[in-house]
Amino acid sequence: MLLAAATLSMMLIGLYQYSWTLFVKPLQVKFGWGLDTIQLAFTLFVWIMTWTQPVAGYIADKRGPRQLTLLGGVLAGMGWVATSFTETPEALYLTYGLGAIGVGMTYATSVGLASKWFPERRGLANGFTSFGYGFGAAILNPAISWIITSMDFRAAFMYIGGVMLVTLFLLSFIKRYPPSNWLPHEATSKRLSQATKAEAENEFNPRDMIKTRAWWHLYLAFFLTASTGLMVTSQLNPMGQAFNLSQSIVLTAAIAFPIFNGLGRIFGGWVSDKLGREVTMTLFFASQGVSALLLLLLGSNEIAFITIICLIGLCWGPIFTFFPSITADYYGRKNSTTNYGLTYTAKAWGGLFGGYVVAWLVTTYESFTMPIAISSVFGFTSALLVFPHILKRPRRPEPS
Repeated sequence: MLLAAATLSMMLIGLYQYSWTLFVKPLQVKFGWGLDTIQLAFTLFVWIMTWTQPVAGYIADKRGPRQLTLLGGVLAGMGWVATSFTETPEALYLTYGLGAIGVGMTYATSVGLASKWFPERRGLANGFTSFGYGFGAAILNPAISWIITSMDFRAAFMYIGGVMLVTLFLLSFIKRYPPSNWLPHEATSKRLSQATKAEAENEFNPRDMIKTRAWWHLYLAFFLTASTGLMVTSQLNPMGQAFNLSQSIVLTAAIAFPIFNGLGRIFGGWVSDKLGREVTMTLFFASQGVSALLLLLLGSNEIAFITIICLIGLCWGPIFTFFPSITADYYGRKNSTTNYGLTYTAKAWGGLFGGYVVAWLVTTYESFTMPIAISSVFGFTSALLVFPHILKRPRRPEPS
């Protein structure tokens, strides 16, 4: 029930990110704003949502998640409702930014819940919660697209925002963290007891964590890998137009991307529990680089475009399983919400590149060639950063 509540919460707040591309064209048509003006709202959302998480994580680790999830659900729902009334870019930035605070609170506590309750199956548990963040849009994007087409974008923000508000409010009463001395029932097994004990002896606070070389490898890899998927998430519609593809092909890709994105999170989490985080991350990040190259070469073909977008989703989605899991593996469970919240801020830089910088490059050079090529380089570089012989588990910190 706890995992289901966290997953459903993530399905709803994920609409902020994975349904955004459906609103870009209607906003351009309605107001005549430039692509870079509109995409600045997406970049601000990523930044605000991301930087909310370390603060929310710290409070949740100290006081529990319930009050934060209650407030976060209200803010997330009201953000979309308020966006339905927007008339200026400044108003759009304000209302979407308000919702971003709620998304950050809800995201932090949902991931923290998975990491704390399932120490021995952390990859798979985080896979389910992060699966929700991508998969909710796959279910609701057709409905949102229909509302936009048959009514307008304001109605889509209003109605879906209302559903988000009520559902997140009710789910907040289910969520809780385990007591500090809690162990799973399976802890009677010698293997789990030893793993839990070893983890407890390797607890890092955020200050100690950022002093380790491994964390900076993870932080940079997170930024680089986040950039490609956030580019696809925010720019899929204009990207399809740049490749001269029909709107039906773009809509198909917009529906398929979050499905593969979500499934990749579960699959990647399961594989990382079996093969180890470092090996799995290396394979997935290198595949992400290959996918970007294929998009650059074959993106104008309709079937190839949809296939490659699905492949990018499959390789990119698991980063939101890998990084919370390896952060808890390396730095302990006690401060896992805070530590991952701090690690997650790397996504803000990825959002800056994938949203505003890519829009600026496309507006300036009238092509997606450069940003897609850069994304491919990012994928291969991140694979090198987490390669097992380069990324090494940090030693236990000295008492501070």
